[in-house]
Amino acid sequence: MKLSSLNPARGIEFLRDVVAEMRRVTWPTRHSILGGTAAVFLVSGFVTLYIWVLDLIFSRLLAFVLR
Repeated sequence: MKLSSLNPARGIEFLRDVVAEMRRVTWPTRHSILGGTAAVFLVSGFVTLYIWVLDLIFSRLLAFVLR
């Protein structure tokens, strides 16, 4: 890109468009964010517990087989 093609007016227009678009955004409510966060923590906890139990089972099974 040539320096001569950089037009400060285009940059200002772009920033104005960004601000206008941000005003049109429907932002989530606090309740929605907290609900989604709680769901992520719960699912992560269950997956962690599930993998931990599988690891425990397989490690004991392998220890038994190799004994």
